[in-house]
Amino acid sequence: MATSTHPIISCTNVSFSTKSSSSPGNFSRRPSQIFLNPNPRSAARRGDVIKIRCAASPEGRENPDRSLSEAKLDRRNVLLGLGGLYGAYNLGGGSNPFALADPVPIPDVSHCDLSTISSDKTKKCKVPYRCCPPITDTTGVEYYKIPSFSKLNVRPAAHAVDDVYLEKYKAAIKKMKELPPSDPRSFDNQAKVHCAYCNGAYQLAGETYQIHFNWLFFPFHRWYLYFYERILQSLIDDPTFTLPYWNWDNPQGMILPEMFDDSSSSPLYDQYRNQHHRKGYVMDLAYSGDEISDSVSDFRKMNNNLAIMHRQMLTNAPCTLLFFGKPLRADNEQVDNTGMGTIENIPHNSIHR
Repeated sequence: MATSTHPIISCTNVSFSTKSSSSPGNFSRRPSQIFLNPNPRSAARRGDVIKIRCAASPEGRENPDRSLSEAKLDRRNVLLGLGGLYGAYNLGGGSNPFALADPVPIPDVSHCDLSTISSDKTKKCKVPYRCCPPITDTTGVEYYKIPSFSKLNVRPAAHAVDDVYLEKYKAAIKKMKELPPSDPRSFDNQAKVHCAYCNGAYQLAGETYQIHFNWLFFPFHRWYLYFYERILQSLIDDPTFTLPYWNWDNPQGMILPEMFDDSSSSPLYDQYRNQHHRKGYVMDLAYSGDEISDSVSDFRKMNNNLAIMHRQMLTNAPCTLLFFGKPLRADNEQVDNTGMGTIENIPHNSIHR
């Protein structure tokens, strides 16, 4: 994760800008204030109320809470609209729909420097340890091929997993954490992969190689999780095992999943997580450090979160670049960190916080 308060980008047709003056604001009010107006008609006129139906309940059915789920918004349809042929044409700039971008070369992994904690160029603090993953001999290693499969694996919502799945997940993570430091599959080394690419350990053409604040954000993390999942599968010898996902835009999933909140020697527990946001606390999906008043009901916070997701996924992302982030090609310099897409800005950064 890379935190930033820079404005999101804007685009008109296929043009691109990183100027803050042309960037749409995230919210007209503080996120915690969106639903504090008791007048529902006023809220409706402002466009604050959005009801979304999700299909990730413990029983595998649609959310039974009809008061929050009158209208359907399928995340898969949203992504298909952004990433389909129309989106691909826009990404290509319009002149040649099949020339999407010059390939971005990989960094020289043999030269890995200390990472930095802050994205502020004037206040960069070096990470006190090396985030560089171990360099292994890749001589003779074939180009990776996605394995063939006859059935899709389905990732479960974290709030809806059963005991059998949970024990399998714990066993996989425990084995990963027990791998020696020399093993690139170890838990620490997997963390280092993200730290190195996220916090500037690598260089590209003399500049920091950064996979945030541009359209590399989404594909990098998808591939990162894919290989992380493959490692877990291999450790428990189960090619059908899948990572859980935090279904935070479902009211039933807007709390820290219980599987990560078990402090009784579970390998999934992390003592450094925000202690105030545990034990059933409903998250603020636009959290930036300011806590929502305890007097605000969980129902209002859930409605607020649904509105935030609607704005970030739809209202604030009318074109592909606004959703994914600014372009990064081999032939252009990476401008200061001002080009994150709506999906990275909120809820990704807020959930990390």
